Amino acid sequence: MTKEVKPKANLEGARLYRVDLREADLREANLRKADLREANLSEANFEGAYFEGANMVGANLEEANLSGANLYRADLRSANFIEANLSGANFEGADLEEANLSGANLEDAVGLARAIYGGTKIDEENYRIMEESFGERGMILDREKQDLFDILEEY
Repeated sequence: MTKEVKPKANLEGARLYRVDLREADLREANLRKADLREANLSEANFEGAYFEGANMVGANLEEANLSGANLYRADLRSANFIEANLSGANFEGADLEEANLSGANLEDAVGLARAIYGGTKIDEENYRIMEESFGERGMILDREKQDLFDILEEY
């Protein structure tokens, strides 16, 4: 059952702490500077949504669609992105410390090498994408010495 929240909704600065928006349709919504801490956003559709400066610490975005979303400078610490569609999303300046990106689709995501990491959980495929993204900026990730990512075999 999809929750009825209109696409292109303007929720800029909204206080949505611990809100349950599972399966909501928020395509192209304006969520700039919204407080989405610990929100349940699993399986929601945020295609092309704007999350600049949003606080999404501990949010559950498992299997959510954030393709083409703008996450510029969003606080995504400890967020769960397992199996989320993040293709084409902008992560420039986003804080992904302790976030879980296992099984997420990061193809064509931008700004990955300009995000903040530490203890970020990823799978092998997404580590390869990170290596490419960092390499495009002239940086090399050394699998043995790097401390940005926890590479998981299973998630």
